[in-house]
Amino acid sequence: MRFAGALTLAALCACGDNAGTATTVDGSIPDGSGRRDCWNPVDPIPMGVGILGTGYDQFEAMPTELPLEYGPQAGFNLVANVQMRGLIPGNPDDIFEPSNPYSRISAYFADTGVPLRTSVCAFNLGYKPVDATTYEMTDGVPLIFDTCWRSGHLFGRQIRITLEIYDANRGYASDERVVTAVAPLNPDYPTEDDHPGCVP
Repeated sequence: MRFAGALTLAALCACGDNAGTATTVDGSIPDGSGRRDCWNPVDPIPMGVGILGTGYDQFEAMPTELPLEYGPQAGFNLVANVQMRGLIPGNPDDIFEPSNPYSRISAYFADTGVPLRTSVCAFNLGYKPVDATTYEMTDGVPLIFDTCWRSGHLFGRQIRITLEIYDANRGYASDERVVTAVAPLNPDYPTEDDHPGCVP
């Protein structure tokens, strides 16, 4: 099942109170003090290009209207994919390869800046070659929203999606896209127009 692999990746991206004992595959980066943070680029150097797109099986340009998915976590997500150039791609066949770049994808309501997920962790996986200069993710990844964001708060809303990549030589690239979220193509999802959403 396509989502099973995606959930495995999502689990690898998870980061919590015990991040200090986690391996770097969770996106944590040593800060020099012995502790690890989910995202802590040290002296990043702008270089290269990161391109934020979508697509599970291969990279696709980000559309202006992006269908969401409703997943087994009983919530919604969007599918992101990334291409990059001019950065160290790492090894997509080895999740523990030290040269694998850190990639962080986040999503916010474009009009309010409110995040759609509370986790800010990166993932630490290599990119596969597309041609002599371009690399992309081996598979698209689901950006899983906090499950309190239901259909009435999402469909028709503009979402700002951001990408940051930090490689083994401190190279840093970023990208940003604004899309309109639309209903999933698979109709098997709940419609909840009166749900309060994520509240403090």
